[in-house]
Amino acid sequence: MAAMALASLLCGAKVSYAAPSSVPAVAEQSVVNGKVVDTNGQPVIGAAVVVKGTTRGTTTDVDGSFTLSASAGTTLEISCIGYVTKSVAASNNMSIVLEEDSTLLEETVVIGYGSVKRSNLTSAVASMDNSSIDDRPMDRAEQALQGQLAGVNVLITNAEPGADPTIRVRGTASISAGNNPLYVIDGVPQSSMTGLNPNDIANIEVLKDAASSAIYGSRGSNGVIIVTTRQGQKGKPKVSFTATYGVATLEKKVDVLSAEEWMTNFIKSVDANYLALDKTGTAKISDDNATRMKNVGQTSPTYSGTNCVVYDERWFKYVSKDLQQSHTWSDNGEELSLLDWQDYMYQPAGTQNYNVSVSGASDATKYMFSVGYMDQNGLFPASNYKRINLRTNIQSKINDYITVGLNLAPSFIINRGSGRGNGKDSQAHRVLSSAPVSEPGVGYNVAYYPNIKYLWAGTSAYPKEWGVEDGPLRPAGGFEGGVEHRECTCQQGPPHAGERIRPHYPYEGPLDRGYCFCKLQQFRHPYLHQQHGPQRQLAYQDRG
Repeated sequence: MAAMALASLLCGAKVSYAAPSSVPAVAEQSVVNGKVVDTNGQPVIGAAVVVKGTTRGTTTDVDGSFTLSASAGTTLEISCIGYVTKSVAASNNMSIVLEEDSTLLEETVVIGYGSVKRSNLTSAVASMDNSSIDDRPMDRAEQALQGQLAGVNVLITNAEPGADPTIRVRGTASISAGNNPLYVIDGVPQSSMTGLNPNDIANIEVLKDAASSAIYGSRGSNGVIIVTTRQGQKGKPKVSFTATYGVATLEKKVDVLSAEEWMTNFIKSVDANYLALDKTGTAKISDDNATRMKNVGQTSPTYSGTNCVVYDERWFKYVSKDLQQSHTWSDNGEELSLLDWQDYMYQPAGTQNYNVSVSGASDATKYMFSVGYMDQNGLFPASNYKRINLRTNIQSKINDYITVGLNLAPSFIINRGSGRGNGKDSQAHRVLSSAPVSEPGVGYNVAYYPNIKYLWAGTSAYPKEWGVEDGPLRPAGGFEGGVEHRECTCQQGPPHAGERIRPHYPYEGPLDRGYCFCKLQQFRHPYLHQQHGPQRQLAYQDRG
């Protein structure tokens, strides 16, 4: 086996090799020679000639000839990619004929304008069947391509439920234009595989070179992904049911300051400002707030980089003893709420998937009916993706020349909370900059009516309702009052009819194109709109 593997690797190269073998060497060796040709009499270049049971062998030259040290009568194995391996007895002046291996060449490959045998295929095509899909639970059809086909990259750049993966065929082809491939599902061009049930896929072909542009024009310049869905197989009706359930958790939190660290750093930053802005030369960090404002010429605290007072004296209850003893402060007995927004926001998310299908075929008719339901929750609260798939594939042979069929694939999608947990200025982004402190008893309901924001937090310290810069909301509870709700109804597969003009020249044309209709609804609670400025001013005055 090792010799055969080595021979396959060296096929096409004129080399001689020998390796230690566990088989005892024959005492008397002689030199045998011969020539390897194909069924047309043409020399086979680079064919491996190996003494059976050993690792001793050689390869044929440009004339198909070889010379090898072997005893007369020893069995030789001759092999080369694309030919059937042959065993012969060693002798002088051998003439060996290798037959082509037709198994691989007879494989059928689906391309843009029909299907051809792989032996007649000249373009770059990668293919896979459903054997690698059935054993892998997946939420999106694009996930079937991950790690399966050379030159096809599937990138998950958005982990929100139902988000489209990014697919690149042979890399990025354009800087300013689009780089997404064209999808063809049962002959119908699509811009994505949204709504396609992975359990309905029979095989996937990817056209990767210029041949895709020759077939589909500029739409295929970034590659073409051709999906063929399942058909009924001849025999008794087959009923299939699959169910999967999984739970996703946050792999790693972003390392941000804890509540205690946040207060410590805030105090040290204020101290540094005070010492830098002092106009008297007598400033000490032990000075109280009134002395600090007097020494820097301020009549009230500022909320910019020139602030020099400690906003909230309750912070000193949570910092180190050294920092407490170096400052002048008083304990009013109140406790603050210390928050960890990431722990609060990100929750384990479950995904459930159910599929039922009925298929079968007779001599003249093939049929397949399937129903799929998927419910995927996101790690971010109130983010959810639901998809219901129906599929009907029917094909009936009227006579030797006419075949008619019906492919229907409606899907209904509900996407809730899209855009909240991904990207700049999203709710997830705001969570990282939220102040980890709130008033006693308020907790995570800070900045949610009737509670105002924590006084000493920045102007953008809490997640806000999208598009409302002065309308903060409680991140988890805010979703209860402000939610984006998207419903999509898609039809991917059209009815089709096929006419066989001549026995080997079928023509198949869709009668209609696919479509996708979406409705977007946004809900906001009126009490979520609160102004920052007056709240800040009143709160500071109340503290005296």
